[in-house]
Amino acid sequence: MGIGLRIYFFNDDDSFVRIPCNKFGRLLNPNSQERMSQYAEKRIRCAEIAVEFVNRKPVKILREWFGILPFDSNGRIDASEMNRASRLFSEAYPFLPELDPPLPKGVIDAGHIFAMKQLTHEFRWDPSEAIIEALFKTIFKMDLRNMTPF
Repeated sequence: MGIGLRIYFFNDDDSFVRIPCNKFGRLLNPNSQERMSQYAEKRIRCAEIAVEFVNRKPVKILREWFGILPFDSNGRIDASEMNRASRLFSEAYPFLPELDPPLPKGVIDAGHIFAMKQLTHEFRWDPSEAIIEALFKTIFKMDLRNMTPF
């Protein structure tokens, strides 16, 4: 048994291409010179799928993440935009909110709600059923119409 990651970038027509994990890691590293010039100045939809394998065959999807990656004019992931996404994430999910100073009576802290909305609006996307089916077929190499229920 093992776990593997599958990274996919999506084009405007919903077609997608698998990106090797080591290349994706280099794209995320701001000190790397890795670039993808075809994505320069674009915001690319991305899917990261964690897959469980038994005997080198995929058996289960453990987790999925659907995000939007901003690229700069050189075809590298825009580090300043990714830093902004990280800040929004930390505001949306405070680490230890109980350690924050108490607010005055009648004041409600809704900052995390606004940060979550902005994070969702700018850096996440929801795939269609057709995209989910195409990913499933790609990962498991099967036609969903011929599957029998459990």
